[in-house]
Amino acid sequence: MLPRLALAALLACLGAGLAAGLAADGAGQGPDSGAAQAQAPAPAPPDAAPGPDLRLLQARVRVFHPACSTARRSEVLNALAEASALLQSRCHVSLSLTAWAELPVGVWCHLEAAGRARAAFEAELAEDAKLQDPSCLAFFLLPNGLDNRLSWALVDRSRARNCSSPQEARFLPRFGSAFFTDLAWAVGRYDSGDPFRPSAVLIAHEVLHCLTQRGHPTGEPRGAVMADHLSDMGTDVSPDWCACARDSPYLMPAP
Repeated sequence: MLPRLALAALLACLGAGLAAGLAADGAGQGPDSGAAQAQAPAPAPPDAAPGPDLRLLQARVRVFHPACSTARRSEVLNALAEASALLQSRCHVSLSLTAWAELPVGVWCHLEAAGRARAAFEAELAEDAKLQDPSCLAFFLLPNGLDNRLSWALVDRSRARNCSSPQEARFLPRFGSAFFTDLAWAVGRYDSGDPFRPSAVLIAHEVLHCLTQRGHPTGEPRGAVMADHLSDMGTDVSPDWCACARDSPYLMPAP
């Protein structure tokens, strides 16, 4: 048994050593301490934020070519391919030609001049033609002289319209149709360096009308695909138009 003084001295010595050790450990926990960082458990990585849906979506296109139209198939297909490339680069939406129908001289060649009655009859003809494949987009190639516009589209004007319209399958044939006069394919490039011909921009413009069910005026600035006049159109598409278009029932995942 140690004498009391010796025991007290031993306990004092042990206490001083323990305190020094604790102080040394505490000094190693600063932000620059590699040893302390290596020993500390790594924090769990946060969940990745959900990114935008970048799946490639596709719109199938059927072209109706009446005998009275002078549009050449090669011109239309080249413009369609460029329009698909433009929309894919901006909105991750592509266009796929599924049918080309040659129509005889008939009602499409004898439409009245532009007017409310002509527009209603035109919409009925387009709806009947789309019944074969309601979820496709339909392009109608028309002769010059029917309208002072180069192109236009059928869109829903009801108050219930939104980016996913038409929401009922029975209304799919009623919309999703675009019309192009022969002059649409004759407009030359503004500049030899333009990546897309004007006819391709016109197709992209009308396709976005069909997919979003939005009409004119769009209010889009100069340089945008959706500008209100051909002379102002460019190749930019706003994220808002792309997001709305991608909700369309006329689109499906690309194969």
